[in-house]
Amino acid sequence: MFRKKLVLTLLTLTALLIGSSGLIAKTSDLEPLAPSAVHLKATNLITNFLERYHYRKFNLDDSFSDKIHSHFIDSLDPGKNYFLASDIQNF
Repeated sequence: MFRKKLVLTLLTLTALLIGSSGLIAKTSDLEPLAPSAVHLKATNLITNFLERYHYRKFNLDDSFSDKIHSHFIDSLDPGKNYFLASDIQNF
């Protein structure tokens, strides 16, 4: 009885995996990601809005971007359990 259930479960899982493989898009079928003119316009609008109207005046420059990036990475992996030092360098 147990053996039949095990075989049936394995066959079902195998069928699901084989059947679902056609649903996953291949990377060669995907268009490469690239920013459009709308993204550039939105970035400029948000940057100008933050620099002008934020309660604390700051400039969105490379040093500020580095701070934001560092805080973001620290919030993703505060215990340093998931990313390697080489992963962080590649980011």
